[in-house]
Amino acid sequence: MTGLFRPGETYQCCAVETDDDLFFQVRGEEAGDVFHWELEDVQPLSHGRVGIRHMWTRCSRYADFKVWTL
Repeated sequence: MTGLFRPGETYQCCAVETDDDLFFQVRGEEAGDVFHWELEDVQPLSHGRVGIRHMWTRCSRYADFKVWTL
């Protein structure tokens, strides 16, 4: 039972952060979903590194990773 993410599949992910919200979209061959978190009680970050964090029981490879601001 791996939920949305299946072993051996490729997924496209897109995260969009605004002042008050964070949206995360996942698309795979057979499934996808959009997740939402409210950020109104979270202190905004103004600098620092970007990191990807996943569960220690998972193994992933990342490609074509891009970050930009508007």
